[in-house]
Amino acid sequence: MRGFFASADLSHAFQFENSEEGCTNVTNIITGAMEIYIPGKLVAKKTEDKIWFDDHCKCVATKKRRLFRKLKKENFKENNEKFTKQERNYTTMLTR
Repeated sequence: MRGFFASADLSHAFQFENSEEGCTNVTNIITGAMEIYIPGKLVAKKTEDKIWFDDHCKCVATKKRRLFRKLKKENFKENNEKFTKQERNYTTMLTR
C-alpha cells in the first residue's frame, strides 16, 4: 500500500481553487487504494464443516452468537427481540 501512495500522482490533488474538489480527489485516491489492498470479507471454511453449511449459514450463525452475547451483557427487551428474530431466521435456514 505504501508503494501505491508513493507512485500515486498527488500533485493534481491539491491544485484546486475549491477545497471540495481537492477533498473529493484525495478521497477517491484513498478509496481506490482501499479497494485494491483491503480484501473483502471471506469466511474461512474448516475441514470439519458440513458441505451444506456455506458462507451464508456461517454469517447467520455468527450474527446469532453476537446477538446472544449482547443479550447476556445487556438484558433489554429490544436485544431479546433481535436475538429471537435472528434465532428464528437461523432455524428456518437450517430446515430448508
